Amino acid sequence: MTLRSYNKIHSNGFKTIESRASTTELILLSKQVMVVHACTDTSFHGNPTGVLWCYSPPDSAVMSALAQHMSLPVIVTLEESLPVLVTLDENNTSKTFLIRWFTKTAELDLCGYGLMAASYMLFDRRGGLNNQLWFRSRCGMLLASRESGQIVLDLPQFDSSSVDDVTASLVENVLNLDLLEVRRSTDDLIAVARSENYVTGFVPDFTEIEKLECRGIILTAQTSSKSLNTGYDFVLRFFAPRIAIFESQVCISAHCKLYSYWTAICQSQVLYAWQASTNGGRMKIEGQNGRVLITGRACKTIPGK
Repeated sequence: MTLRSYNKIHSNGFKTIESRASTTELILLSKQVMVVHACTDTSFHGNPTGVLWCYSPPDSAVMSALAQHMSLPVIVTLEESLPVLVTLDENNTSKTFLIRWFTKTAELDLCGYGLMAASYMLFDRRGGLNNQLWFRSRCGMLLASRESGQIVLDLPQFDSSSVDDVTASLVENVLNLDLLEVRRSTDDLIAVARSENYVTGFVPDFTEIEKLECRGIILTAQTSSKSLNTGYDFVLRFFAPRIAIFESQVCISAHCKLYSYWTAICQSQVLYAWQASTNGGRMKIEGQNGRVLITGRACKTIPGK
């Protein structure tokens, strides 16, 4: 494959990938990709994700070029990995899978909906030991379970902290919103709006958002008792133009970063969230020993294929 690529390192240490690849080779690769819609049980809703089985470590630049070629937010790659001990019984081990996630411009440390899509594919085609699948990732060991037709992801919980006044003011100006507060969690910023209407009705200026020193920004608000989103504790949207995801339809890692904040506000260990994107996404989130369990569904683009 004819390929030119390089990594661009931003001032906050986040790396993006820029590449060009042969169209012919990308067409051949795309035929091996299974497209799964994560966080939904209806085709062409939720978050479309490409899942590719690999027999050797994938080239990050090629995978980003493939995501660009297929117009998918993320390409997930899977390889078989070393087994993991799943109980104290040394004879009870489970096969694990090495998982990686690529956007059109970057490799991610964690992509929850990509994990859900990969889990769906593996359960659909390979089953799993006691309805469980183990994954090795840049974010550590991850577990996916199948329960009553739904997929439960066991993911790390990311705490957040308030930013300084200068950063908070900058975020308010970029979003053109009067915010309750601005927080940072790992590589993302969190903007807490005063009303869910500010979240659902927000019109992003991606040129301005891209200037912020972060991977992406999570806009969120608590729902009210008069909300149309009855049954949800909070709403959110996620924008990440720096990694070519202008608005994520469902961002599970954002839920991992919001859980500790909203569980303190709502005084509940089990939360229900609505991602107010075009396709929309519904998530159940609960904490367990410093982790978060996120429950959702997935389906193939063409059922039965």
